[in-house]
Amino acid sequence: MLLAFTIGAIGNVIGATVAGSDLVWDVSAAEGLMVVLGNILGIAIGFALGICSAILRAPSSATSSTPSSPPPCSASSQPARTGSHDLQPWIDFHLTQTALFAGTLSAQQWANLGVTGVFWLVVPLLVGLRVVLRSEVK
Repeated sequence: MLLAFTIGAIGNVIGATVAGSDLVWDVSAAEGLMVVLGNILGIAIGFALGICSAILRAPSSATSSTPSSPPPCSASSQPARTGSHDLQPWIDFHLTQTALFAGTLSAQQWANLGVTGVFWLVVPLLVGLRVVLRSEVK
């Protein structure tokens, strides 16, 4: 993460110099930590779903498409359903994770992140680790 911030800072300096505009540093420490948390959660979910799909012999494309498939599908069928607007933040990890990149979160958004984190991170990680620990080395 430190490397990413360093590259971003260098890009900010170079971009401001090339464009001839003022150099702007408008990311607070809290916002920076939220971005780091969002990236770490994305990596952890990729690992959890990867270990499940590798051990359970699921298609490898399921790892990359699982977290991103429900939002477009649920968004496209949104007008046909009633009450799903209130339910979506509780099951859609992508929606709650992108709130981390937007700035501060309310108490309900933190609760949404916790619930979807358990569903998309903790459960697949526990299933995958259980299967890995019980499997024999061949």
